[in-house]
Amino acid sequence: MRAAQLYLSAALFFTSLETASAQPPAKPAELKVLDRLAGKWRFEWESKPTELDPKGSKGSGTSTNEWILDGWFQQHKGKVGDGGPEILEIWTYDQQTKTYRAWGFIGPGGGRYEGTGTWDEKSSTLTYKLLFLKED
Repeated sequence: MRAAQLYLSAALFFTSLETASAQPPAKPAELKVLDRLAGKWRFEWESKPTELDPKGSKGSGTSTNEWILDGWFQQHKGKVGDGGPEILEIWTYDQQTKTYRAWGFIGPGGGRYEGTGTWDEKSSTLTYKLLFLKED
């Protein structure tokens, strides 16, 4: 019985590889905007008061940003201030919604967030709106 289960798992795995597209889709030109963010950075933020943060907040930190997954996503690993939490973010461009997307995780126990952004070519500004998700 166990051998049959292993064979079935292997067959499904190899079948899925065979059905994969030989030619990946072309990357959208909009991903080039994120090229500007690759490297090591110091960042600052300021947030308006919200239900989760009634006073709003300000802060700064550092981040190292690099392309991953064949250049389709950019990973940002950072730290908030001195002794603050670590942050992991994934950024990309979503062709369907025509927006920049970000997902962030603050640890340990600091929560998670999602963001959508737009690029303004005239002012060379990438603006994100973040939605912090409540922990269960």
